[in-house]
Amino acid sequence: MVTMRYASLPENFTSEKFDRVISEFVKVLGHEHIHTDEKKLRRFSGFLISANVEDHMPSAAIFPERAEQVIEIVKICDTFKMPLWVSSTGKNIGYGAMAPCKKGTIILSLRRMNRIIEINEELCYALIEPGVTYKQLYDHIQENDYRLWLNIPTGPTPIAGPVGTSLDRGTGYTPYGDNFEHVCGMEIVLPEGEVVRTGMGGIPDSNCWQLYKWGYGPYLDGLFSQGNFGICVKMGVWLMPEPADFRPFAITFSNREDLEQLVDTLRPLRLANVIPNSCSIAPSYGEDYAGFWNIYAALYGHSQQIAVNWEIVTEAFSKFEGIGFFTEEQLGEHPSFQIRSNLMKGVVPAKPYSKFTHANWFVPIVPSQGKHVVKQKMLADEIIKSYGFSYNAELIVGTRSMHHVMEIPFNKKSTESVKKSGECYLALIKEFARNGYGLYRTNIAFMDAVGATYGPAIRNVFSKIKRALDPNGIISPGKAGIVYSEGDRENLDGGEI
Repeated sequence: MVTMRYASLPENFTSEKFDRVISEFVKVLGHEHIHTDEKKLRRFSGFLISANVEDHMPSAAIFPERAEQVIEIVKICDTFKMPLWVSSTGKNIGYGAMAPCKKGTIILSLRRMNRIIEINEELCYALIEPGVTYKQLYDHIQENDYRLWLNIPTGPTPIAGPVGTSLDRGTGYTPYGDNFEHVCGMEIVLPEGEVVRTGMGGIPDSNCWQLYKWGYGPYLDGLFSQGNFGICVKMGVWLMPEPADFRPFAITFSNREDLEQLVDTLRPLRLANVIPNSCSIAPSYGEDYAGFWNIYAALYGHSQQIAVNWEIVTEAFSKFEGIGFFTEEQLGEHPSFQIRSNLMKGVVPAKPYSKFTHANWFVPIVPSQGKHVVKQKMLADEIIKSYGFSYNAELIVGTRSMHHVMEIPFNKKSTESVKKSGECYLALIKEFARNGYGLYRTNIAFMDAVGATYGPAIRNVFSKIKRALDPNGIISPGKAGIVYSEGDRENLDGGEI
C-alpha cells in the first residue's frame, strides 16, 4: 500500500497510522467528504489573525451529514487517540475560522448538518443543527411568515450560524443580546460516543426540551460552551417575538469628554429595561450626522410604551451640551443607520456588511461604569500606540457590563507587523488582567495566554472535567486554554502571562 503524504500529522502519529484512521473515516463518510489536500486545507483553515498558518495546519478536514456519523467518527478517534477540532459553519473568521489550536488536528466540520428541525411560533423557539446559517434560518422564518426575530452578530452574519455563535458566547443587538443565555436544550455527542440531551431532553418525547433550561440536577449546558468536552449536534434557540412597534434611534455627543458621563447615564436606563436591547456606543466612522461618541439603541413594544420610554430617554440625556437625537424619521435612508437598525431587529443581510481585514480582535469585559470604560480606553491607547498600531473600538452595552470590542489591524505582508501585532496582543492581555479586566473570548493563537489569566484553580477544575469526560483528549485540544496533562499545566503556570 502506498502511504499518503499529509500537510501535517498529529503528535506521535506516523503517516502509516494516519492512513489507517483515514481508511476508517472512508467507511463512514466515503471519499468525497474527507479532504487531505494541502491547498484545500489552507483554504478551509484560512484566518485573519496574527499567527503562522503552519502552526495551525490541520492534517485533514472531514464533513459528516448526520449525528450518527459524528458518533462513529468520535469512536474511531477515541480508539486511535486522534484529535478533532470541531467547527459548526467554519465562519468564525476573526477568531481563527476553522483552523485548529494544535497543528495536526483533524477539522470536524458540521456545516453539512444544516437541518432546521422545528420552529414553534407560539412558544418562540427553533431546534436546529450546527450547520444552519443565520441567512438560512432568517429566510425560513420569512418564507413561512413567522412573527419571530433573530439575534444576530455583526461580521460574517449571513454565512455564520446560531449554534457556533452561541457556543462561543457571542452577542447580538436585540433584547435577546446574549446568545448563550437564550439557548435551551442541546444534544451532545460525548468523546467516547455516548449521546446526552441536556435540560429536559432526557424525558422521553419531552414536551419542554426547548422551554425550560434547567431540567433536574446540575445544569450542564455551560460545560459545552467555549469548551472541549463534547460536540453539539442539535441546539434549541429561543427566538424573539416580533414586537408591536420598534423605534431605532441614535444619540450623538459632540464632546470627547462626555464618554464617562454618557456611560453612567445609560446604565440605569439599561438596568430598568427602559432601553431593552444590547445597544452600542461607537465613535464616528465618517457618518455626516454623527458626533464624537454615538449611542445606537432601540425601543420595542406597543406604541404607548415606546412614547413613554422615549420621553424618559430624551430627558435623561438632555443635560449634555451639543447632543443630537435622531430616529428613523431623520435617518431612515442613511446607509450606516440602516445597518444599525437592521442589526437591532435581526435582519440578516444577503452578504456580509464589510470586507474583512487582517486584525486581532481584543474583547475584554468592562463594568458598565464610566470610570472603568475610560480607564480601559486609556490602557488600550497607551499599549496599542506603543507598538505602532491604531485600532477601532465599540462598546456593546449589557446591563451591568459591556463587551469592549477592539479591532487592531496589521499588515499581513510584513513579517515585522505580524510579529509586533502578536506581541501587542500579549501585552494587552497581561496589562488588562493586571488591572482586573479579563477577556471573554479570543482567537486560536492566544487561548493559552488568556486561560492563564484566570488562575490555576479554575483551570484545574477544567482539567479534571476534561480527563473525566475525554480521557484520550480527542475533542478540540487547546480550546479555551483547557489543559489536559500535568506537563501542560506546568508549562502554562511557568509562562509570562
